[in-house]
Amino acid sequence: MEIIINSRKKHIPDSTTVKKLLEMLEVGKPKGMAIAVNKKIVPRESWGYTTLQDSDEVIMIKAAKGG
Repeated sequence: MEIIINSRKKHIPDSTTVKKLLEMLEVGKPKGMAIAVNKKIVPRESWGYTTLQDSDEVIMIKAAKGG
């Protein structure tokens, strides 16, 4: 299936969860990261069972140090 991650199309296997997507993308430790699917924030404790659907739009934001 195809989803959109931060405005880029990506093919992923069916039944991919948010957690599995992060592993596939080799994000590493997702500390300070926020994930939204179709403009709705997905709580960190839901990442393991939030399954992505074809055409979902995923936004990943990582906090950075600085001022």
